[in-house]
Amino acid sequence: MLENESVDWNCPKHGTDSFGFAFLCSHLASGTGTGFNTVPDDENELRPPALCDACEAERSHSGGFHSSRVCGVCYDEIKAQGLR
Repeated sequence: MLENESVDWNCPKHGTDSFGFAFLCSHLASGTGTGFNTVPDDENELRPPALCDACEAERSHSGGFHSSRVCGVCYDEIKAQGLR
């Protein structure tokens, strides 16, 4: 388990628990992005950073991206919506 997966995170939607946190582009975090593209940092990472389609295109072009921290439950919910 990676460090960010075991740290308590206070989520405005889900409260504080030990479900850790993850990183999403600001579009996915705010609910305005479409698609769900992971950025593999570590093959053992439970919740790798994820980007919407537009941010993934920008990352592919420029090599970088901006992210927002969300709780693990939010990440899983957004991932499920983006993969439909």
